[in-house]
Amino acid sequence: MRADARAAGGALASRRVEHPRLGAIEVRRLGEGELDRFAELLAGLSEPSRRWFHPHGYDRAAAERVVAGAAGDDDQARWLLLVRDGGREVAAGYGFLWNLRDGAPSLGIAVRDGFQRQGLGGVLMEFLLDAARSRGCTAVKLTVYDDNPRARRLYGRFGFTTRRLVHHMQLDLAPASDGPPGSGERGATGP
Repeated sequence: MRADARAAGGALASRRVEHPRLGAIEVRRLGEGELDRFAELLAGLSEPSRRWFHPHGYDRAAAERVVAGAAGDDDQARWLLLVRDGGREVAAGYGFLWNLRDGAPSLGIAVRDGFQRQGLGGVLMEFLLDAARSRGCTAVKLTVYDDNPRARRLYGRFGFTTRRLVHHMQLDLAPASDGPPGSGERGATGP
């Protein structure tokens, strides 16, 4: 069972889905009423999840900024994926579309640790792609790390293809090195 709600102009606003193991789940727009759930989701992301998903901070102040920034901004849309857990509604996932006016927005998703490997990333992806289509978008872009194979498989199942590889490079600077950058030696003068 799937039930969609539409906003003005026909844009997809929310979706209820029956999940085979979790029962009824809902994807709905992130708003002030969802601040506590959103802050809990961000705070509960593990270090590996944070290494791969980092569009903003993870503390309550970051959650407040995200929620406040989303209100009334027609160039972005953010949603929570909510499940019933222990009798209460919990944010198990989060997704966004940024730069909607561009016609090819950026997409991002995070599924809370403990709810991963249950198909929720697929539910969230399908919703976000349908939401982009309902807004007249012609493409959707995302960034994924090479060392995140589960995410790469998920995106591949939805038809995403690699368009460009980027090398993230870093030089760690020694605190008091007198040598050339990257030499790691004090007082190095060269060959």
